[in-house]
Amino acid sequence: MQISLFINILLPVLSALVVYFIRSEKVRNTVVIITALAVMMSSVYIAFGGYNIFASQYLWNVKWDKIVEVADVLLGIYILYIAVSLKNPLLIFLTLLQIVPMFIFENFTGANLEVNNAIYVDHLSVIMNIIVSFIGTLIWIFAINYMKEDEEHKGVHPSRQNRFFFILMIFIGAMNALIFSNSLIWIYFFWEITTLSSFLLIGHDQTDEAKKSATRAIVLNSIGGVAFVAGIISAYYKFGTVDVQSIVSTKASGLMLLPIAFLCFAAFTKSAQIPFQSWLLGAMVAPTPVSALLHSSTMVKAGVYLVLRIAPAFYGSWLAGVVAIFGAFTFLVASFMAIGQSNGKKILAYSTIANLGLIISASSIDSPAAVAAAIMLIIFHAISKALLFLCVGTIEHGIGSRNIEDMRGLINRMPFTAIITTIGLVTMLLPPFGVLLSKWLLIETVAKNPVLVFMIAIGSALTVVYYARWIGVLLSRTSAKDRLKQEKKNFYEQFPLSILAIMAVLVSLFVTVVFNRLIAPAVIEYYSHLGVIAKDAAINTSLGMFNLWPVFAALTLALLGSYIALKESNSGYAMPYTPGETSADYKVIKVMGREDRIPTAKVSNYYFSSIISEKKLTPWFNVIAMALIIVMFGAVIL
Repeated sequence: MQISLFINILLPVLSALVVYFIRSEKVRNTVVIITALAVMMSSVYIAFGGYNIFASQYLWNVKWDKIVEVADVLLGIYILYIAVSLKNPLLIFLTLLQIVPMFIFENFTGANLEVNNAIYVDHLSVIMNIIVSFIGTLIWIFAINYMKEDEEHKGVHPSRQNRFFFILMIFIGAMNALIFSNSLIWIYFFWEITTLSSFLLIGHDQTDEAKKSATRAIVLNSIGGVAFVAGIISAYYKFGTVDVQSIVSTKASGLMLLPIAFLCFAAFTKSAQIPFQSWLLGAMVAPTPVSALLHSSTMVKAGVYLVLRIAPAFYGSWLAGVVAIFGAFTFLVASFMAIGQSNGKKILAYSTIANLGLIISASSIDSPAAVAAAIMLIIFHAISKALLFLCVGTIEHGIGSRNIEDMRGLINRMPFTAIITTIGLVTMLLPPFGVLLSKWLLIETVAKNPVLVFMIAIGSALTVVYYARWIGVLLSRTSAKDRLKQEKKNFYEQFPLSILAIMAVLVSLFVTVVFNRLIAPAVIEYYSHLGVIAKDAAINTSLGMFNLWPVFAALTLALLGSYIALKESNSGYAMPYTPGETSADYKVIKVMGREDRIPTAKVSNYYFSSIISEKKLTPWFNVIAMALIIVMFGAVIL
């Protein structure tokens, strides 16, 4: 077990150093692939190696508490250096608000800060570890060819790939360390590493837009960092410890909930909940592997993981109720805003924000079924969303655009990528795939709460609009000449896409096995009973049952019928006819207008631009979200 933990946490760091200093493409690619396989295998061993295993802070005969304490100070100083270099007074102030209180707390006011069980392995941490280790390392492999093409396209010289992969690998090591940490101080340290890494990755291209987005990301996450520090210090004085398991085993009430509220606030910033969503939307400027890493399996999942981890401490309180409504509100608003987008990455970004809000809402509901739904959403969303981000990056390299209108008829131009993308969209949208199954389970859980039911149901319905529209664009027929283009194939890109697509389908197909092996034990660690049963290809609750096989059979027949119909219809193409002039390219249609003028008609979808305006609506949604956060703290203080 110790060797497996070493591979999961420290091997990526050691491999990152090798990649950074040995500037050889062959060496870099070999190290990346070997490390990826090792991290995957070690995560599997940890999953089957036993649970509730505690390892002391003297793991591998090293006193890690002191190392983390010193490294935390050095990390803070480096972020302060970045803040000064950026000449950003707000970031300087926020960084000092973290460094100074933590230094005083760790060296002068805090006593007995060491946590004997600093490394904690349970079902929840194992689930997160599998997600990070598999999806994160598949993104490494995808990035091998993608970043080479990306630099060639942008004319980058000399190459910055060594630096890029160095940060990418450090990121995964830090996330795995965060997941297994049982000390709030340890979690905070690795939390800040992910903040710094995201800043460096978002700003990788070094354009003005990239620098601006990276700065916004580190500023907003530093606000959460200040809240995290406040949560650590107040937790120590309220609970007498920074041991997470000791804290969650205490039923908090009154002002004892204040540190929990601070930690929830920190999670909101990390998971880009409204009003902090702008950093994640701005992160779209980064190369696609960064978007996939930030939005699916790693950084944003750290926030929802923290809420899920500390949730038992505030169940049944007003704080839990407000957090549940806050998450549902984010789900509803982000789903609504996604409808007005035509940029593929931005649609996925809003969808990510929405689903993270749904996970936070589910995590805050004192119900075994809700906790099960939250964990299921974490799993299924991570797989499908990583797949979709990588697909959009592949499409962008193929057609030179990430606008979904430019993806019309992609099934003819890039058939492999179009099919894989469609699989990703279908798994996020249709039954019986896990995302919809999780929403069904959550809606049944909150059936008696009309506010939550309304927000979750409407948000889910809005999801259908933008994903179904996208699928229609991908599979629509185009002129014959668009079919002549040959899709470029590359193993390093197609292998991760294929594996993620297979995972998305198989995990849903065998969801009952996943439920019984991973999810149910994790929920039982929260409760003495589960209240949800998975067997015979069905998920059962006290309110109803979801049968998997009949829905899978119906979906398979429907897809098969659609494929046959599409194949039969490809025998010929009829060019559109309108009064006026029609060019050989079906996309340019000139119609007869007034006074014998022939304007050009533009073929596109309708995005409700007059109704859904980011510029007009976002400030109002931000105000409502901030009001909910004030209510959250008010519920604790008053």
